[in-house]
Amino acid sequence: MKFLRVLLSLAFLVALARPSSAQTVCSRLSWGTCDPWVETQNFNGPTAYLLVWSITGTGEANVGTDGNIHIGEFGSGPVPDSWRFDDAGCQTRSQLGLSTSGLTKACPSFKGANDYATASVSLTPQGQLELRLTETYDSFTPNAANRYTAWVITFDHSFSSAGPTPPDQATCGGAELCEGLNLTFADYLTPDNRLVLMPSCDSDWYFPQPYWPQSPALLSGTSPAAGTSSGFALWNSCYYDKSQPSTWGRVKGLYR
Repeated sequence: MKFLRVLLSLAFLVALARPSSAQTVCSRLSWGTCDPWVETQNFNGPTAYLLVWSITGTGEANVGTDGNIHIGEFGSGPVPDSWRFDDAGCQTRSQLGLSTSGLTKACPSFKGANDYATASVSLTPQGQLELRLTETYDSFTPNAANRYTAWVITFDHSFSSAGPTPPDQATCGGAELCEGLNLTFADYLTPDNRLVLMPSCDSDWYFPQPYWPQSPALLSGTSPAAGTSSGFALWNSCYYDKSQPSTWGRVKGLYR
């Protein structure tokens, strides 16, 4: 059975050449809840924080999901020690919890029987984090009117602290800094081997949808094409003043 699940996981790579976005399905990253959307979570001290990837809007049979969460300040700088949830980081992978179980009865799991979930954490050359989440399962037909849990990610910041990491590394510093958590892509795989994109359910007027930190269109100051992003969440509310208007030029300025 495990071998079969690995083969199904590889099918995502085969299907990448023919994604579809005809469905009304959408994805959401939200702090602590499926609904309503909680875009921003501030560091409120050393404890665990839940980020929920949820899905709604499709009644199509599917056999797996695939997504990637990019974690880092909206620019090229590395994440602080408090966000080093990779094996070589201050937190290490042991402080990262991953589950595909339903968050609540109102937000059950988006999966069929015999599920097989895989996850990987890696650093980009700029020192930012990539969290790849893939799951395969027996054919599952959701209710388009319901919202479902795809993944619950627990960032255990019990050892995090504001300010620099102390010399003895008793805690992991930089927890007060701003980070963006961006679902750079999200899709599900149908039984006939099609990938269906799941763009963002929500939009923020300062970060026009779709938003992707690595988007060439965004970096050039123009609106990116539809389907290049599937939503984001923010860590600490210090990115923008919502009393000020948003323009692509201002968003582009976050990269400098």
